[in-house]
Amino acid sequence: MTAIVAPAPIGRFPRPVRDLFRREPLLAWFGLILVGAMLPVAAAAFVDARLFNGVNVWVKPLKFLASLALFALTMAWLARDVAPAFARGRAMAAMRWTLVLTTTFEMAYIAWKAGQGEASHFNVGDPFHAAMYQAMGIAAVVLTGTTLVLAWGLARHAREGLEPVYRLAAVVGLVLTFALGVASGFAMGGQTSHFAGGIQEAPGLPIVGWSTIGGDWRVAHFFGLHAQQVFPVAGMIAARLAPAGGRTAILAFGAAYSLFTVALIVQAAMNIPFIRL
Repeated sequence: MTAIVAPAPIGRFPRPVRDLFRREPLLAWFGLILVGAMLPVAAAAFVDARLFNGVNVWVKPLKFLASLALFALTMAWLARDVAPAFARGRAMAAMRWTLVLTTTFEMAYIAWKAGQGEASHFNVGDPFHAAMYQAMGIAAVVLTGTTLVLAWGLARHAREGLEPVYRLAAVVGLVLTFALGVASGFAMGGQTSHFAGGIQEAPGLPIVGWSTIGGDWRVAHFFGLHAQQVFPVAGMIAARLAPAGGRTAILAFGAAYSLFTVALIVQAAMNIPFIRL
């Protein structure tokens, strides 16, 4: 497969960013495209006052763009640390294009339904929308599964000289992103709403919109998916502050993080808000 070469303007960026675009150009550019797409969606939210369940119709696409851009850019960042031979292999190529295609499908459908002022998720009122909801669920699982390919690459084919504690943390974070993200996604996907109890609208926390009066399945999903970013940062800290006991610290943190996320799923099922205001 022909490598994608970053254009000259990237040369003006800081060295770590240039390195990112040089080693993982497809994922880096795709993440940047998603960030750029937030601008017209934000403009649409500014000029289009339509609401769905009390929220501007363009807020959901905006949130998904931000989340998926962060996902893609984090994958690009971590993929820099696999060995060059593995990075050029079929597994990594499949991972990259699976991420790009499933994300594009998800965002296209979410944006289309937002433009119609209709729900993209939990919209199963007719055969077409029910089928699309199922397709989105499958795409989300496949998309999240790309973390396992990268986790394998880092665990067995890491570049020479990569700090072992950091590598372990990145692998644990990627595996938990899949395990906890999919578990919380399945718990939420079987409901009729993001909110426990089947209600469609509730007062929520700023930005994230999590319910402040009852259970909200999105809380556990958020923490599950963002293990992808939390654990590499934890690995860098552990490698610097406690290199001798870093492995034990990361494994203990992984267990605690998993229990915390599972507790959030149980909390939502019991219709208890994450933060009550």
